[in-house]
Parts: sequence; C-alpha cells; structure tokens
Amino acid sequence: MAIKCRVITCGKINKKIILIIVGGLVYSLHLYIESESEIFGGKTNEFPVIYTMMYSICLCLSFSLLLIFNVYSKKKKDKITSSLIEDKGNIIFEKNDTIKKKIISWKEKLLWIFLVSIIDYIAYLFSSIYWLDNGNYVDTLQTNIIFMSIFAYLILKLKLHKHHYLCISVIIIRSIAYTIIFNVYKKDPSKKNDIVPYIVSFVTEIVFSLTYVMSKYFMLIKYIHPFEIMFFEGIFELFFSIMTLIISSSIGKLDNISHFLEKFKYMEVFILISWIIVNFIYHAILFKVIDIFSPFYIHISILLSEFLSFFFKLDGLSIGQLIFYIISFIVCPFMILVFLEIIELNFCGLSEMTAKNIELRALLDSVNNDENDGGKISIGADEYSIELERKSQKLVRLESMGDN
Repeated sequence: MAIKCRVITCGKINKKIILIIVGGLVYSLHLYIESESEIFGGKTNEFPVIYTMMYSICLCLSFSLLLIFNVYSKKKKDKITSSLIEDKGNIIFEKNDTIKKKIISWKEKLLWIFLVSIIDYIAYLFSSIYWLDNGNYVDTLQTNIIFMSIFAYLILKLKLHKHHYLCISVIIIRSIAYTIIFNVYKKDPSKKNDIVPYIVSFVTEIVFSLTYVMSKYFMLIKYIHPFEIMFFEGIFELFFSIMTLIISSSIGKLDNISHFLEKFKYMEVFILISWIIVNFIYHAILFKVIDIFSPFYIHISILLSEFLSFFFKLDGLSIGQLIFYIISFIVCPFMILVFLEIIELNFCGLSEMTAKNIELRALLDSVNNDENDGGKISIGADEYSIELERKSQKLVRLESMGDN
C-alpha cells in the first residue's frame, strides 16, 4: 500500500478572512488619498497634532457601529430571555453566575481603554512629528511580528513553535535585504539627525504592536467589544489632541493653525474628509480582525497593500530591485500564511504544533482512553485545551481554546 506524503497542506481557513483582504484594499486607498493631499502628502508633516486629531476623529466615528451593535445585542438578549421562559410560566431561568463574572463594570472598561489610549496617542503623535513618507519607507514587518510575538507571549500566554521561528527568520532576512538593496538609511547624508525619524519609527511600531495585543487582551479576557475600545479610544485621544493643540499653539511649537487654514482649500476639505472616512473603515476592519482572529492577521492586510503599491513604483525600480520585489512578494506572504497556520509545512516537524494537528492528536488520544473513564475528558497541549464528553460511545467536542 502506497503512502502519500503531502509536503504542503492547508490549515484551518475561516471564511471571515475576506475581511483581511478588504482591509488591505481599504488601507491602499487610504495611502493613495493621503498622497493626494497637499497638506499631508509631502515628505514632512507640518501639522502632526492636527493629523493625530484627524486619526482620533476617525476612531470616534465608530459610534455608529457601536450603536448598531447595542441595538442588535438588545434584540438578541430579549429573544434569548423570552425563549428561556416556559409558556406556563412555572419555570424561569435566571442568569448564570459564570456569565455575570464575565461582565466588568464600565469604570474598569474605561480605565483599561484609557491606558491603551495614552500609549497609542503618544506613539501616533511621535510618528506624526518624525514623519516618514512613502519614499523613505522602512520595512517594519520584522519589528511588528517579533515584538508582537513577545507581547502575545507575555500578555496572552501564546507560545511560539518551529514554524513560527522559521517564518520570523525568513522575514528578518527579507527586511535586511530590503534595507541594503533600497539604501533606506542614506536618503540625505547631509542631515545629522536624519536617523532620528527611523529610530522613532522603530520604537512606535513596537508600541503599536503592544496596543494591538492589549486590544486582543481586552476582547478575550475582559470581554470588551472591539467597537467599544475603538470609540472610547477615539474620545480619549481626541481630548488629548485638543489639549496638545491648545498648549502647542500657546507656546508657538508644532502646528501653526493659521498656516493650516491657508492651505485648507475646497479640494483639500474633500480629500481630508475622504481620508477620515476611509481610515475609519480600515480601523473598524482592523479591530474586527483582531477580535475574530488575532493581531498577527493584520500583517496580511499590510502585505496586500504593499503588493498593490508595488505596481505604482515600477518605473523607478532598477532590475535588481524589481527582482527583489518579485521574490519578496512570493516568499514573504507565503511565510505569513505559514505563521498564521493557514498553510502547513509537513516536514522537519514544522506542522507538529499547529492548532489543527494539536486538536487531531487530542481527539486520537481521547479515543484510546480507558472506556471506564466515562463522563468528561480534558486534554491539554501548551496553550490549547480541549474538553470532551463521551456520549453513546462517541466523543463530542465541547470546547476548544486557542483556536482564533
């Protein structure tokens, strides 16, 4: 009997992954609109506080989504409550105590969101002050994925395995090659502080990775809805922006409001409003992706956006840069899909600790358990925990943790 060995197979694919593809398209549109702006489309950002304020306004627009969610949740809750009451009215089911424990107070919610708002606002403001336009783009994928992995381990208790380390190594090599081939850090050697924006970009990317993981923690552990995080984060950061603008204007630093109003013409109003709306849609998708999957899935949207922008840079690329881009956009997305376990590499034990194979091993182990065990069977593997119950000689999976 011949044994077929499939080196590359598909892992678990959630149909909602279409959100990530849409997110990449929307992010590309966001970058295009920004490049068309006379105010924010240049090599420098003269109005970092106003730019940060626009970002906070786009987060505040999630109020509409939060309102829709609350209306939907109320209808769903009323439907469940009515279904739990028998027609004769002699049996009434009360709320489970375990559900009550999941609901945290509004005070605690706001304190958690306030904390991440401070961190996000400072990072966004500094990245706006030390502006890097698309021409000075630095490949930050390796920074994001490495530090996001560290934060996910510390906060979410998610461990890395062989296939994760392989992907990170390939991405780091790709990023080093990008830096050398495109001569990223030698844009203007005459400027002494030319390296400062790159250092700030490096640090802020680390901070953004932290905020994404913290948001996932709020959703997963604190049961805070993503649109609640998005809306109140926008409110807090809008307040911070207004206060910063008042203080900076009074001391004559950062933004010059009168100069901004001079540039704020009819066409620019349309561009900036479009920027806010598109940015709102992108961040709404981003928060839902973090909620449904994990912060790591954001990288697919970013890579897709880079792939689309590649076609607008063909004229300015050398042969070597063109070859690098082609190879990069084959290898790097492939490695991201392996990291996210959408693709599995079935050699050298690289797929041994994927979520799908852990569950399969757990199910096989449960079948071999002593028949006298009866009742529920609990099986664990690293961060994954599966609980099974035996019914009529069949095993029914009750709960699987760790499957995003």
